[in-house]
Amino acid sequence: MTSEFLLQHLQRFIKHSNQIKQTHSLLITGGHLLNNRQSQNTSSKWKATLLYNTLIRAYLHIIPHLSLTLFTLMLGYQTPPNAHTFTSLFKAASSSLSLATLTCSPLHAQALNRGVLADPFVQSSLLGVYARLGGLCNACKVFDEMLSPCIVACNAMLDAFGRNGEMGSALFLFNCMIEKDVVSWTSVMNGFLRSKQFAKGIWVFEKMMDFSVRPNEATYVNVFSCCANLEERSGFYLGRQIHGYIFRNEVAMTIFMGTALIDFYGKKGHLEIALGVFNQMLVRKVCTWNAMISSLACNGREKEALDLFEKMKVDGVYPNEVTFVAVLTACARTKRVQSGSELFRSMQCRYGIVPIMEHYGCMVDLLGRAGLLTQATELLNTMPFQPEASVLGALLGACKIHGAFELGNEVGRRLLELQPRHCGLYVALSTINADKERWDRAADLRKSMVEAGIKKAPAYSFIDSLLRKLCKRKNTSFNARGIIAERTMDGVDGERRRRRRRSFKERLGFKVMRCCGSNWGFGSTTMSRRDEDEVETEGAVPERHLRASHEPQGSPGTPLRVSLMRLLEEEEKGRSNNWGVIRRAACAWGGRKVQRLSHVDILFAGFVRGNCHGIEGLVPSATARSSRFLTFSDHPLSLMTVMMMVNV
Repeated sequence: MTSEFLLQHLQRFIKHSNQIKQTHSLLITGGHLLNNRQSQNTSSKWKATLLYNTLIRAYLHIIPHLSLTLFTLMLGYQTPPNAHTFTSLFKAASSSLSLATLTCSPLHAQALNRGVLADPFVQSSLLGVYARLGGLCNACKVFDEMLSPCIVACNAMLDAFGRNGEMGSALFLFNCMIEKDVVSWTSVMNGFLRSKQFAKGIWVFEKMMDFSVRPNEATYVNVFSCCANLEERSGFYLGRQIHGYIFRNEVAMTIFMGTALIDFYGKKGHLEIALGVFNQMLVRKVCTWNAMISSLACNGREKEALDLFEKMKVDGVYPNEVTFVAVLTACARTKRVQSGSELFRSMQCRYGIVPIMEHYGCMVDLLGRAGLLTQATELLNTMPFQPEASVLGALLGACKIHGAFELGNEVGRRLLELQPRHCGLYVALSTINADKERWDRAADLRKSMVEAGIKKAPAYSFIDSLLRKLCKRKNTSFNARGIIAERTMDGVDGERRRRRRRSFKERLGFKVMRCCGSNWGFGSTTMSRRDEDEVETEGAVPERHLRASHEPQGSPGTPLRVSLMRLLEEEEKGRSNNWGVIRRAACAWGGRKVQRLSHVDILFAGFVRGNCHGIEGLVPSATARSSRFLTFSDHPLSLMTVMMMVNV
């Protein structure tokens, strides 16, 4: 076989590992990779370089470190590399942090000595390696040495700024660029996504569409990720519009776009749409399965997540580290200790996956939820690395649930060493001590919290409606002190909170929630001080106040009286059951609007636990229930959905 034929065959099957290895063996046995030192034929030397470049680029997609091994063989046979060689080598080096650390400087020196560093593609690839390493100073030095940076180098520099969180510098460079393409816009959007500035990432996408720049696959993946992580309901509306734009314009749905869509709908609680996208995908990678399993596990459908994992193995898809994080999370939420332990062992023995911090955190959470605190502590102490705050926090939460006083204080002490200014730790530890009537210790924790200047951030439950014009306020929030206020991204500041607290008592007084059959009749009145003493609900709905779902339509419901003015007193006592009252108050306000709206969403910044789920008894049309979402439908006036979303 001639070298030309093998080269064409290699380029044709560049992403098929078996064909690449077979062709590589034929090139070796045929002597095509040996550069004849005696030959003066320039064409022969060029063919050897081209064959090496093609092999390096082929192994770049499957085994990156073999590309670097081929480069050493190439130098050993005195085959001269060119700019295309170093472009592929820098991409191979940037595939992992370890490769970038070992090979970045030697490759940089080789490119400089051979005079190919002036090539714009070599420069952009080198910038990508330094961005991967976090060496922003070196990347800036390489960029400054360019006489006239092309758009490829500018895009690489934008990516370097975004990876290192320097979005101010990225925007400055972006605004200075005369020519911008879709990669430029996507790089800035990805930078905002990495720095968790999701609203700004969506703003970049909107500006990009205003300039009539056609999005590519990476653009769609980034904007769906921004919409998925945005707390506000507007993120869901925009993501749904972009999905419709893709459908109307017949944009090809790639694997990564489908995976991003599944993750988006899963995080927003629309699992049926996510399952629809998943079932329509003809080709699925392991990341696609991971997104669907994680969406099911985080939305209260843990059994379906575990069943999907079994189907994934039947289809021959090899699970990775992220897969086991998702399935272990599903086991933890359902307290499947035996299944979780077997998965944890099989991950190491059968699949050869070394457990990382997230896997240990899931196992500690699983054992803690099941009440096996001794086993959870042993696992925590036998970890091959120091536990992070998330792992210790899972054990602290289990101690709080199961009343493990001594262990809870020990774990809390270790947590305070890692996060000395975390307000939630002080509150949780004081609650644990208060439950055991250790009032002195609880008071000391509160006192130290005040002396350190640590303030507890106000919580909120906010209502966002589809038809905002019918509401006087676009976003109305019930914060932890019983105040109705416009919701802001950073919470409500102290002065505004005090002012609205005073006006709140004058305007609302008490809220009485009444559910009259399926008519959603919610009433409100102002009660006297005598009536305040008769208020029964202080955080959890008594069972006698919850209506049965089969009660006939129009029958009078039992009034549920909630003292919102007592919330401040409850908070001062350190009780944790205020959340139920706040959430039900938000539901009451939304219930009064629901007869004029087609869609109402309620977002809670906290967990729904225990009796807080009793709110579904107020609505006879409750059709679904999970740990994060509560869905109501079949309203007599219109098809109505109320989603009680919890920001976990």
